[in-house]
Amino acid sequence: IDAPPSNMLYTTYWSNDSTSSNGSEPLNVVPVSVTKGLYSVPLGDADYWVNNHAISSTIFTNDEVYLRIWFNDGVHGSQLLAPDQRIAAVGYAMRADDADTLDNLDSTDFMRAHQGAIYRWNSWSSYGQAHGQWYGNNDSTMFGGGHPSNWGDGSFMAYQMSTNKSVLCTLFNRKGYAGKNATVYADEWYSYSSTNSKHAGALFRIRNTTGASINWTVYWYRTAYGGWSERASISINGANTWNSGGSNYGPGHSSSHVISVPPNQVSTVTFIAASSSDSGTRSCFLGFYNDCLDLPTGLEYVDDLDMD
Repeated sequence: IDAPPSNMLYTTYWSNDSTSSNGSEPLNVVPVSVTKGLYSVPLGDADYWVNNHAISSTIFTNDEVYLRIWFNDGVHGSQLLAPDQRIAAVGYAMRADDADTLDNLDSTDFMRAHQGAIYRWNSWSSYGQAHGQWYGNNDSTMFGGGHPSNWGDGSFMAYQMSTNKSVLCTLFNRKGYAGKNATVYADEWYSYSSTNSKHAGALFRIRNTTGASINWTVYWYRTAYGGWSERASISINGANTWNSGGSNYGPGHSSSHVISVPPNQVSTVTFIAASSSDSGTRSCFLGFYNDCLDLPTGLEYVDDLDMD
């Protein structure tokens, strides 16, 4: 291998004792044992090796990094070993520590920085037609406190759901981030019988920071089929705020509702959409529009559903 050209410039990113500059030999050595010409030095292992300073992962933001080694056998003096060795994958793997960051911000920093709506949501069916079984053996704790048979055939509504956070987390296990509007769920599905159903729900935790109730006007789309006892509904803190009753709503139907958020507390506001009437396929749609997720002054979103 030919020697590098004499006019090549070097930059020292790291040396064992931090004394090297521009590729020069460090002042202090790292003592090692040599057996039949073989030796091993964990670079940057400052805990167990003298004069072996830690290596910063920022070094490997450079495209090409080489290792230069001097060796002194105690007899012939210090000798530069040639050629310099290029560091490949192992060194650059140190940058994996920063894979979940952006501009040195952790993912949790982005969550804290989000200024829009934060909500929990999910969609679910009630009956497995092929097997003739209710989902989860009709276990209500899997479905927010409502038996699948009640969701599908019993006009189950948001205000009847459990107040237990663990039960709610089991169903509302997806997290949504939005600005002023949100399409939570929009799906067209094949209907096999009146027994099966599909629902979508969104749960908000909202803090009123003031000493007075604040009205929040919500504009939303929601499907429902009263003929098969599948209702759309709204609840705040377990109250029956609104429900679709015996009405049938397709995916283009919308309405607005004023929700009074009580003072000095965090409230749970739940929205449930069922599915539209049957025509071979059915629609399930839940969405918020008209900038209604931009909360009035004094209200703020809280993401604490999975906290004790």
